[in-house]
Amino acid sequence: MEIKSGIIKLFEAFASVWRNAVTELSGLELEIGRFSAGETTIAAVEGKATERGVIVTAPVVSPVPGVMILFMPLPYGAIIPEKIINPDAVGSPDHFSELHRSALEELASQAWASVSGEFSNIIGDRFKTAVPEIALDSLGNYLKKLPAMTGTPEVMAVEYPARIGRDNFSITLIAPMKFISALFPSDKTIEMVKVAVPQAGVMKEMKTMEVPHVEESPAEIGVTVKKKTRSSAAAGGKIPRGAKRNLEVMLDIPVSVTVEIGRAKVPVSKLMNLSPGSVIGLDTLNGTPIKVLVNNHHVANAQVVVIGEKFGARIVDLVAPEKRLEEF
Repeated sequence: MEIKSGIIKLFEAFASVWRNAVTELSGLELEIGRFSAGETTIAAVEGKATERGVIVTAPVVSPVPGVMILFMPLPYGAIIPEKIINPDAVGSPDHFSELHRSALEELASQAWASVSGEFSNIIGDRFKTAVPEIALDSLGNYLKKLPAMTGTPEVMAVEYPARIGRDNFSITLIAPMKFISALFPSDKTIEMVKVAVPQAGVMKEMKTMEVPHVEESPAEIGVTVKKKTRSSAAAGGKIPRGAKRNLEVMLDIPVSVTVEIGRAKVPVSKLMNLSPGSVIGLDTLNGTPIKVLVNNHHVANAQVVVIGEKFGARIVDLVAPEKRLEEF
């Protein structure tokens, strides 16, 4: 197999799998067109790819170590996990939270599992990736900080024209040239025409969604989520059927649970004078239920109990399911 033909098959397979994974898990009809690809330098990408978006990095462990980096510009990179979490959402979320990150990580894990099977058949060797990593940054800035790209002068840059509804945007895939060449060890040269550096989001026509204003915080997106009117079932405290189905794909995702006894505000002078034996008064009254937080979002109230030699929390009431979804 000529390496040019092999590369084309790799990128075609990736587009097909990613499109199907997004559509199945989020319900969004993602269309991906014919890609353009070429060899360029990492410096050119770092200098021109300044638009912020969601980045999915898949570390490759076999047949050779490498990395493949997917970039989706805002708001589309955030709309996809938002639809997985809440199928009734219209538009991108206010914040790209840990739950959005986890949803996208689950999507990417499933997609790359399928991609690995396709790639294995194409290259004739076992292709395997580690757990994908999710980031919110510009592609150029992210590549500067990525250790796997250190000492990598040339990369393969692939641009996929994409569409959700009536909105056009671009999805970019980056991989080191040495890694791509190593997937086909019997071939010594790559007959690929050099093209201009693809910049994600070059198609700026946005008819139904606003491009978000990104705040300084890396977790901020800044576009209000518009939600459809709740059905009578949702208003009664039940999770919509579509939401329950989509949440099932995230049941194995680990989350951080915090039990908050109370909070206090103290002046810096008092803080500086703290010593062993000092007492800080909290805003929680004796006997008042304490908050249970999941990824810093309030989901339940509880009472402190002692379990053997450890403390525990007994749940006394839960925040309404639809309210929990809104908080995330």
